[in-house]
Amino acid sequence: MVVSDVEGAKFVFVTSPVCEKHVMGFSHPESPERIREIMEAVNKLLETRNGEVAVLECKEADLVDVERVHDSDHVELVRRISKQGGGSLGPDNDLNSFTYQAALVAAGGAISAAQLVLERECGKDGFGSFAIIRPPGHHASRDMARGFCFFNNMAITATKLLQEYLVGKVAIVDIDNHFGDGTSEIFYDSRNVLYVSLHAHPSFAYPGKGFLAEIGKDEGEGYNVNIPLFPGTGDQEYLEAFDRVVIPILEAFKPDIILVSAGFDGMYTDPIGSLALTPTGYEEVAKKLYATARKVSSGKLSSILEGGYDLDNMPKCVISFVTPVLDPSVIEVEKPVKAGSRLEQTRKTIENLKDILSPFWPL
Repeated sequence: MVVSDVEGAKFVFVTSPVCEKHVMGFSHPESPERIREIMEAVNKLLETRNGEVAVLECKEADLVDVERVHDSDHVELVRRISKQGGGSLGPDNDLNSFTYQAALVAAGGAISAAQLVLERECGKDGFGSFAIIRPPGHHASRDMARGFCFFNNMAITATKLLQEYLVGKVAIVDIDNHFGDGTSEIFYDSRNVLYVSLHAHPSFAYPGKGFLAEIGKDEGEGYNVNIPLFPGTGDQEYLEAFDRVVIPILEAFKPDIILVSAGFDGMYTDPIGSLALTPTGYEEVAKKLYATARKVSSGKLSSILEGGYDLDNMPKCVISFVTPVLDPSVIEVEKPVKAGSRLEQTRKTIENLKDILSPFWPL
């Protein structure tokens, strides 16, 4: 790993070699190769944009940060099984002797990436960060490891920003193929955290949650926004959902920072995803996110790696999040994108969602 000076850089990748030591088993899709392939692409970018792009090595999160979100018994269970050399926490969550450390480092990386954004004048010159970490986090609940996730990196980060920084409102945009049920549950009754997720329809995909009607409860009613997408949904449909639902809600919410759960398993080539997005589609998503951040959050946007298991295309999607920061003019140029086979169904979903959310948001 090439670690470079972040001073003066316009975009910083945050990572650690410790994240590669957690292994779930032979040929498992959530593998250390995910980090290695992304960082190979990042190192190539450093050769041409050195000084503008930098890499920061992250450290473990403090336990106090983790236990603001997770029950101490759950944290201790992960630690103990890892210390014993490994084991299992269900069918999707195997541990080795490095899992606990890697999970702490992943949470620390997510926090560091967000801190960098908060410390910079992002709206003036443009700045962005991306935590290249694993294990991922958005399926982990307060007391349970699920879906390859042990600690919820996003929830830990958002909670720390709310409690320790002058941050009143956090928007989380989850673009992973799979609904982030852990993140949704943790903030389901909060109006300080807006959770918006575009994901494969729960009738056909893990975790079987994330339907339109799951909009939050109590003070958080209306602040949990789910956009379930049918198998075969492509770039055009996905971006239409962004334009008609995601962006208007973000503009109305006016967060202090936007955090992106950046999973790329919606790629048409992903081995376990069911959507049909392309690298160009994800590039357009990145452009829309940064353009919206400049309008509503003074440009403050930080991304956290979640899923994505196509080792050839996933690094391209990660790198696409750099371009709107280094070359802001690209935001104004829309590239032709590919439609999938679900345009009619997606438009119907959007209309249904607008009816459900109209009491809360100007859609």
